[in-house]
Amino acid sequence: MIELFVIKDKEWLELVAESVSLEGHRYQAPRSIEATIVVKQGDQTYYSVNEGDTVLFKWKGKELFRGIVFARTPDEYTLAFSAYDMLQYLVKNQDVYVFSNQRADQMIRRIANDFQIPTTSIANTGHTIKSLVIKNDTTLYDIILKALKQTKSQTGRHYQLYSEKGKLGLRAWPDPSEVWVLETGVNITGYQYSTSINDTATRVVLRRQKDNRTYKASA
Repeated sequence: MIELFVIKDKEWLELVAESVSLEGHRYQAPRSIEATIVVKQGDQTYYSVNEGDTVLFKWKGKELFRGIVFARTPDEYTLAFSAYDMLQYLVKNQDVYVFSNQRADQMIRRIANDFQIPTTSIANTGHTIKSLVIKNDTTLYDIILKALKQTKSQTGRHYQLYSEKGKLGLRAWPDPSEVWVLETGVNITGYQYSTSINDTATRVVLRRQKDNRTYKASA
């Protein structure tokens, strides 16, 4: 069962959801939802949302998404909107930093504090990075990824940034308790896929110019 709420002054106001689409990628930030809600039906009006509002999406009683409304498309009776979780702020903000003798998790806490991003559990990454210097304006997300990449190269351990109940977190990955298994007839009604050879290369040509002559080889 779809449940969609807007949170205002700590009060959950249920929205009349017509459709909700949840999207996210393992190697990208942030997760997002695209939703269409009913705001008017005859003489009856229902709760709506504005940019900056916090919305919460639940499925069968379990919270799957909490984020901020960034865009709206109002209509006479419905309203479509896009919302993104807390990782959006890491993507949208840029800065320069100099870190010395800090772990990746300590860097994340500093960045979150500087930009007033609320945090939940931040895992101790264990490895101290001697120096990480960001000279040019870089997204906060890419800065953190640099720190996590250095940590992985030294420890072999993977970590994942995530957003939970409107707060930024960091956890070891993979976490077996968080792996989703999709099964037809259980939690999905069906699936489809497509294949293509449009971008397949069957012949590669190399050309080199030397002494006013062109040399060519192919494979």
